[in-house]
Amino acid sequence: IDGQDLRDVTQVAPSLQMGTGQSNSSGTIARIRGIGTGSDNPGFEGAVGIFIDGVYRARAGAALADLPELERVEVLRGPQGTLFGRNTSAGAISVISAGPRFEPGMYIQGDYGFDDLEETGLEAGVNMPVTDSLAFRLDGVVRDRGGYITDIAGGEDVNSSSRWSARGQALWDITPNASLRLILDGAQSDSVCCGATLVNYGTTSALISILTGGGGVTPGGGVPVLDAEARQMSVTPGRGYGETTDEIGFSAQLDWDLGGVNLTSISAVRDWKAVRDQDIDFTSADIAYRDGLEVGIENFTQEIRLQGEVGRLNWLVGAFYADESIDQTDTIRQGSQASLFSNLAVSSACSGSFELFNYCGGGVPSIFQAVLNNPAGPFVGTMTGPELLAANLAILGVNGGSLVPAPAGTGQQADVWNVQTQSISVFTHNEISLSDNLILTLGLRYSDETKDLDANLNAVNPACASLQQMELATIGLLGNNAAAPGFPLGIVRFIEGTSDGATAMA
Repeated sequence: IDGQDLRDVTQVAPSLQMGTGQSNSSGTIARIRGIGTGSDNPGFEGAVGIFIDGVYRARAGAALADLPELERVEVLRGPQGTLFGRNTSAGAISVISAGPRFEPGMYIQGDYGFDDLEETGLEAGVNMPVTDSLAFRLDGVVRDRGGYITDIAGGEDVNSSSRWSARGQALWDITPNASLRLILDGAQSDSVCCGATLVNYGTTSALISILTGGGGVTPGGGVPVLDAEARQMSVTPGRGYGETTDEIGFSAQLDWDLGGVNLTSISAVRDWKAVRDQDIDFTSADIAYRDGLEVGIENFTQEIRLQGEVGRLNWLVGAFYADESIDQTDTIRQGSQASLFSNLAVSSACSGSFELFNYCGGGVPSIFQAVLNNPAGPFVGTMTGPELLAANLAILGVNGGSLVPAPAGTGQQADVWNVQTQSISVFTHNEISLSDNLILTLGLRYSDETKDLDANLNAVNPACASLQQMELATIGLLGNNAAAPGFPLGIVRFIEGTSDGATAMA
């Protein structure tokens, strides 16, 4: 297979699909025959299991390091819980790398792309036999590629990639019937990923134009027209799509022919970490951004299999244990223009008027206008739609505040999640040859899995409190008629609702 990572295996396996969404680390999805787990939540295990040299990779994004020289790749369709230690509901991808050999050898390969990406790569490996029973092998890969989407706001190329990986192996033939293979591997990537082109302008494009100085009057709402075919996008200056991953792993595989029964034991420990930023408003306006999302996955796995043949029966029994820890710290924060955008969005909700409770009629009812103008109330000033949109936020402020305050840097300060998983399972896979052309397959699996979740959610968002205070204050003023003394309550149309004990009814 001539490929750089697992996504290239799709070229030779039509039933396999692998794609990347909003990030390489969390947004990579593997599908077999269209079935897969589509989520960037690291707590979700993939329906397609990925095994590299018999070791289960916790998530698809944790298996994207450069492929070393390969012996073979197997794509197994359908549930494979009776063949592998880790259960897979949609299928499995098994990658077997080339191991040490007992003859010296080496290889080196370099490449350079004469295009806008200017991709460069270097692969090298060496095989070193030490004795008749001990051999070592070293493989390394370094790659660098420019981005293929242009940010017209900052001029940076997005979706660039720079990465390296290294792998050291040792093979010891303990006896003629037993061998031990040790693998130590590590990888690191530093990329600007993952941007996408804009294919349609939404209803808020005029508001984005106001924030970015476009005026909101040109075609497309004043937002600079992005040419999708030219691979253009727009990123907030100072924000970005930086993403780094680091991983290291060690595995030991013992293969022992016990005389009619083959014993295989695979022990592995892995540590994988990813940190990424993201301009999540997908515009050049500074509305919202992800500031240093951190995901870490540590796991230990132990698998033991016994396999043999008796007459027409080819049998396999095995046991599997896994201990996994996932830590995630997420920070989704509001940008410097979040408050402006929120107020513009609220003020433009009605083309002819602005009213509380999302009531968009032909004009502001006098009772609501009285609430807005009451010096004792929460708002002062006329709040009709055209004036709001024309004057932007000038008439929205109350003592220098905003209708929907969203100061820069507020939002999710640090949402910390931890998932601890312990799993144990036993399985068996049996093939009975009923005839030369007919095989009966019988499999059984039992799994016991425990997951413990804890979370610490730390959010600072004044907008929520502001909207709640608006509702409470308005309901209170309407309820006691303090906004318009003498106005007969009997002919006032109230909106029924309950909030924190304050109730107003028609």
